[in-house]
Amino acid sequence: MSWLFLWPWLALLRRQLRHARVRSNQFIFGMNDSGNMNLDLVLGFLRNLPPGITEIYFHPASRHDSELDRAAKNYRYQEEFATLTSPTLRQALQASGIQCISFRDL
Repeated sequence: MSWLFLWPWLALLRRQLRHARVRSNQFIFGMNDSGNMNLDLVLGFLRNLPPGITEIYFHPASRHDSELDRAAKNYRYQEEFATLTSPTLRQALQASGIQCISFRDL
């Protein structure tokens, strides 16, 4: 339900971006699952993506770090990294025809 509080600010930001002719993503997945973006969850997102530009929200790390653990105790940084580098994810992206881009590509 936290998105209800963000909705007016997001609408304002979208208007400002359009007015400035700055392209951005239209959708975002993973905000409510930040720190727990496992492979099954991400594959489910891919099966249900709306048409358009979608950002999928990750905070990956390739190794354990005590500072990261203090910043967000329940985050699974290494699992998110494993998800992003998974051959299964790569195959699902290729099979679906989803094009991965960076913000620079917008």
